[in-house]
Amino acid sequence: MQSIILSIPGKKMKFTSISEIARKRSSKSGRAPSVQGITVSQVYYKDREKPSRIMTIRVADGILSQARMNKGDRVDVAFSEDGMTWRIKLLPQDSTSGYSVSAATKSSTVGVIRFTWYEGMPLLGGDESIVKAKSKAGLDGIKTTPAEIIFTLETPQLEY
Repeated sequence: MQSIILSIPGKKMKFTSISEIARKRSSKSGRAPSVQGITVSQVYYKDREKPSRIMTIRVADGILSQARMNKGDRVDVAFSEDGMTWRIKLLPQDSTSGYSVSAATKSSTVGVIRFTWYEGMPLLGGDESIVKAKSKAGLDGIKTTPAEIIFTLETPQLEY
C-alpha cells in the first residue's frame, strides 16, 4: 500500500491512498481511470430484451499513433488460437468492413473498438456464466508496426 509521509516542523503525518486501497480490495473489474496500454473487457447484459455480450477494446492514443491509426479509422480485429494474442489491423479508407475506432468523448485519450460477442470469438475466462471480464496488455506485451498492433493479454479479472 502506498503511503506518503509529510514532515511539518514538529509533526509527521502519514497519508494512505484511498484509491490504492479500493483498487486492491475491490473484486470488481470496473473501468480503469486511464489506459496505459490496451484493455479488453466483456460485459454480459442478461437483463436486456435480447441478452448480449459486448466486447470493448481500449487502446491508448500513443499506441494508435505508433501504428499510424486514428479515431475514425476502420480496423479488423483478429485473435490467435488460444485467444490471448490479438491483432488490430488498419483497413483501407474506403473499407466498409471491420470496426470503427471511436472515442468516448472529443477529448478522450483512448481509442475504443466495441462489438457484440458471437460464438467462435474468444471468451475472456472461458466461461459463459462470467458477467464481467477484463484483461490488459502492458506496454511490454504490445508490438506496433505501421497499420498493425499485436498484443498479448494478461490473465483476466473475472466477475460472476
